[in-house]
Amino acid sequence: MRPSPMKFVDLAANRHIPILLEMIRAITSAASPRETLELFVAAMRKAYGGRCYIHVSVADLPPGHFRVTRWLDRSGVEHVPPAAFDSVSIARVPIVSGGLVGELISTPGPKLLHELAIRDDAAFGDRLSGYGSLMAIPLLEQGRITSWVLLLEPDAHGISMDDLEDAIVQANLLALAIDHQLIAARLRIAQAEIDREVEQIAEIQRALLPTTLPNVPGLTIAASYRTFDRAGGDYYDVYPVGRSRAERVAAAADDRWAIMIADASGHGPSAAVVAAMVNAILHTFPTEPRGPSEVLEYLNRHLHDRGFGGAFVTAFLAFYDPADRSFTFANAGHNPPLLRPNGVGAAPVLLEEVGGLPLGIEERVDSGEHTIRLEPGQTIVLYTDGVVDERCIDQTAFGLERLSRLVERFDGTVGELVDHINEQLVAHQGPTLPEDDQTLVVVRMMPAR
Repeated sequence: MRPSPMKFVDLAANRHIPILLEMIRAITSAASPRETLELFVAAMRKAYGGRCYIHVSVADLPPGHFRVTRWLDRSGVEHVPPAAFDSVSIARVPIVSGGLVGELISTPGPKLLHELAIRDDAAFGDRLSGYGSLMAIPLLEQGRITSWVLLLEPDAHGISMDDLEDAIVQANLLALAIDHQLIAARLRIAQAEIDREVEQIAEIQRALLPTTLPNVPGLTIAASYRTFDRAGGDYYDVYPVGRSRAERVAAAADDRWAIMIADASGHGPSAAVVAAMVNAILHTFPTEPRGPSEVLEYLNRHLHDRGFGGAFVTAFLAFYDPADRSFTFANAGHNPPLLRPNGVGAAPVLLEEVGGLPLGIEERVDSGEHTIRLEPGQTIVLYTDGVVDERCIDQTAFGLERLSRLVERFDGTVGELVDHINEQLVAHQGPTLPEDDQTLVVVRMMPAR
């Protein structure tokens, strides 16, 4: 059995369809609620001729009370220009009550009126006397009527039931589009405020890091700090042990030097705040410490007492003494640094002789201490887990082995080594975004003079 032939209906004679399609296209790219409303009103006037358009707000008002927020007559005259869509602007519009509009909006549900004779109206006087039919459509926001749209025609029967059905859908879709635009605008404002706050946190955090690394007798040091976001939880410092910030510039030749790297759990502003606390506590140690483990216990006690809801900090802290080239270190759950024992080609080893819990978890860290003596040409690479854990697009980690090979084979200054590792990290990462903060501190014992 052959199917009956289809027949396409010729739509060319319908002038409303292209107007409505153009309106939808324009509304999807409208930049503001006011522009959306103007596009809708213009399209309706073009498609259906000159109608009087009145918009009234009833949000937070008693029944029968309203604010006229737009009144455009059929000739295009603006009796009440469109009010802004924010609550402050609408609140400035006078409240009126009574009359035909007050009666129409006092009960929910759309209204259709024919054979109008509006004279001496309580709100509009005789200015609507030239219209013979009217439809009133409630606009809902989260299930609650917040405003009404009224359309008026001169013809006493010019607005039909079909017109009302169409207008109910069109007007409420318009209200939904405007509501989405208002929500998006509020979100943009909120996001901008959050961005400003995060940037302020990031600036504070960057201010806590060394602006320039100090000249430590016998050592050359280079570092880099790259955040997962604008603010991050990594931290490093190099400073003379037992000296206040003000005294750092006058460090003596026989001072011991602290070299620290730390990583607060998590990402972004919350981790940055914890890192800032580490900095603040670190530099309030009351006396000159005997060794790095004493400082880590001090940090741990203060962080643990405050409680961070599961947050913790890993930290590696070493004291270097130029007098005897001793390098005494303690580790609180941090990645063990790499030590290249001699020059290029010497396989690095991990400084993993001691280690304890991360800071802030238990009452004690029990990190222990271990001392080595640095020899000329030896290089130590301190890093956070964001370096070795960085993954490429196929989820392969950069890895400790890859980092160790780079350190083993690279022939250059400590600054050049830092740059080389970062270049390889970026190449490995490819188009993917970084998963964590990445910090490097490279220390080298200078050759004997």
